[in-house]
Amino acid sequence: MLSSLKAILFLSIPTTLFIFLFKTPIARLFYMRGAFGERELSETVWAMSFYCVGIPFFCSVKILASAFHSRKDMKTPLKISLFCIFLNIMLNLVLMFKMKQGGIALATSISSVANCAIMMKILKIRDSNLKYSGLFSEIVRIASAAIISSATAIVCYNKVLTNMNISSVFVAPDLMPLIISATIFSSVFIIMLHILGSKTPDNLFQTAKSMLIKNNLNSK
Repeated sequence: MLSSLKAILFLSIPTTLFIFLFKTPIARLFYMRGAFGERELSETVWAMSFYCVGIPFFCSVKILASAFHSRKDMKTPLKISLFCIFLNIMLNLVLMFKMKQGGIALATSISSVANCAIMMKILKIRDSNLKYSGLFSEIVRIASAAIISSATAIVCYNKVLTNMNISSVFVAPDLMPLIISATIFSSVFIIMLHILGSKTPDNLFQTAKSMLIKNNLNSK
C-alpha cells in the first residue's frame, strides 16, 4: 500500500502544483472561446484554485480504500465515505455563500483530506507495524522537487516563453508556452528527485519494465 501511495503522490503532487501555478493559461487554453470571456475565466480559475489542492487526496482515497478491501473490510471505507459526504454538504452550506463556487470546491477538497486522514488513522490502529515515516519523508522529497521545478518553469514561462512569437491562427498563444513549461517542469522534477535521493521513479520504471516483459512472455 505504501509503495502505491508513493507512486500516486509522485504523479499527483507535481500535477497539483503545476495546475495551481498555471491555472489561468490552462483554463484560457481549454475554455477561452465563444461566449467564454474574461469574467468566466476568472470564475473558473477561482474554483480551480481549490479543486486542484485536493488532487493528491482524491487519488490517495482509491489506494487507501483498496487496503481495506484487501482485508475483506468493505464497510469501514463506506462508513467513512458517508461521513465525508455529510461533511462535504455541511461545508458547502457554510462556504458557498461567501466563496461561491470556490467554497464548493474547497469543501470537496477538505472532505477528501478528512477521508484520507481517517482511513490512514484506522489502518494504523489496526496494524501497528504500519509505518508512515517513510511515506512522509518521500512526500517531503516530492514536494521539494516540485517546488524547485515550479520555480524554474515559471521563470521560463514569464521571462522567455511569453515573449516568443509562436502563436498562429491554428495554435493558441498559450499552447506552446505551456507545453515547453511542462517539459521543463517534468525534467527538473525528475532531476531534483534523483538529487534528493528518491527511489520512487526507479521503482516505477522497474515495475513498468517487469509488466512489459510479462506481457511479452504471455503474448508468445
